[in-house]
Amino acid sequence: MEKAKYEAARARRQYDAADPENRLVAAELENRWNAALVQVAGLQGRLDAECQADHSLTES
Repeated sequence: MEKAKYEAARARRQYDAADPENRLVAAELENRWNAALVQVAGLQGRLDAECQADHSLTES
């Protein structure tokens, strides 16, 4: 999870540093940033599901 968050933050910094006039580069960096955010959200969802499952087992 930490690695995915780091990669998302790195992708954002790269996107922020891109020259807005270079649209092709900016678009590619934005796509990478979005993919990294999807990765973080997916990992967070899996982590939440595992925590919920663990919590359900301890209540039984």
